[in-house]
Amino acid sequence: MTIDINYVRERLSNQQIESGGYYGIDITKLSKEPGVTPRGLRKQISKWKRSIKEFSDLRYLGKRPPSVTLEEFIEIEARMQSNPIEVKSHVLEDIRADRLGKELKDLPPSTFYRAMKQTDLYQFDIQSPCEHKGMR
Repeated sequence: MTIDINYVRERLSNQQIESGGYYGIDITKLSKEPGVTPRGLRKQISKWKRSIKEFSDLRYLGKRPPSVTLEEFIEIEARMQSNPIEVKSHVLEDIRADRLGKELKDLPPSTFYRAMKQTDLYQFDIQSPCEHKGMR
């Protein structure tokens, strides 16, 4: 079955507008509609990106969207900076309650603690390594 280039471009352009790009999951969902394999569609998109300008402007963002939203990441960072001894499980409970209210998927504790570790590392890497040594 042939792949309709205009249909794929339209769908990926919509994803670009909504999410700033497209994910591998989007390609998998999109491949089911024209009846092609996800791998075949990825290869075709790769060819189109090299030869057609409308496709070269589209951004691939990875296999799947991040499970921690930017707002949640910022909240974790802000709460840890404002009160470093706050019980981390309380922050997790608050985020889970907020997700439940927004009808989003539950946040696993392992993902939450991984995000916390990233915010801790981010706090120590505010300056570039050259600035730490007094170089530019």
